[in-house]
Amino acid sequence: MRHSRWVPATSGPAALDETELHVRAHLSSVADAADDPDRYAAAVQVCRVGGEGGTTVVGELPRRAAAPYLPALEALPVAAAERAVGGLAFARAVMDGLARHGVRVLTEPGWENRGNGQTADYQGAIMHHTASRSSAGNPEPTRNMVVHGRPDLRGPLCNSLGGFDGSVRIIAAHPANHAGASGGRSMGPLPVTRAFNRLVWGHEIDYAGTVPMSPQQYRAATVLGAVISEVLGRTDAEWIRAHGETSITGKWDPGFALDRTIDMNRFRADVKAVRGGPGLPTSHVVVRGDTLGAIAKRYYGRSDRWRDIHAANRSVIGPDPDRLVPGQVLVIPA
Repeated sequence: MRHSRWVPATSGPAALDETELHVRAHLSSVADAADDPDRYAAAVQVCRVGGEGGTTVVGELPRRAAAPYLPALEALPVAAAERAVGGLAFARAVMDGLARHGVRVLTEPGWENRGNGQTADYQGAIMHHTASRSSAGNPEPTRNMVVHGRPDLRGPLCNSLGGFDGSVRIIAAHPANHAGASGGRSMGPLPVTRAFNRLVWGHEIDYAGTVPMSPQQYRAATVLGAVISEVLGRTDAEWIRAHGETSITGKWDPGFALDRTIDMNRFRADVKAVRGGPGLPTSHVVVRGDTLGAIAKRYYGRSDRWRDIHAANRSVIGPDPDRLVPGQVLVIPA
């Protein structure tokens, strides 16, 4: 067992899969050789993994995304067949961040290895809509298509899918076919390139786009933007863009009416507010026996704030605050 001086030794490395063991050992050795605890990005940048498809160089990840792989471990033989883990580490960091903010995280089987064959070098995220009508009874109507693709475009078509109920389903850790070439009307700090997919995480919000998304979808999307910004070490939300801002083919998603993109300046302000710290909104799934007073007591420590919850969820609950139905997803405002 070889331990890095920068991270504490752990007691259970044998439980980890070979890919994680290899990456952690590599990070440990590079950090030690550099004699610098802040050079984790350099450590991640040069992780080579082999296998039947040859050797792939995993793109650079920031320190936060690398964090799950930093405990000291035992090095593996270089000849061991391993997967590319750049996108995988990033996806896991995103999933952890979403869960910390109270977003329900789902995973599509095979998400860990799914991608379009490119190597991830995520620098930001693009928001889309699927153009499918979703509802409480059918929160992810486009789930199968974003995984397997369309006749004109193979899947995966996104990295994550935002359900009507406010859930986020991880579809693919590695780059997906969602962004096309960049160079649209409002790129922010993102680059103009024909190889845009490998640079941006794609989030498809499953709704028609000709009507507003559900409040739960909006809240989950802003949290996702905040988490991705945090994982990437961004100090603002400018790296989070709409497809309508970056597309060179006239896309307008995510929309709130036909050919009308949502106000992305407001969206980015809401992303920044999520990163503001305490008082973050969360969601709550109603169970049998719940009352708004009890829910308010749980989240605020005061039952008299039930009115705030009712006001934020009137479209879900209706005018009668006592008519809660198990399975309803309520937004808990800050």
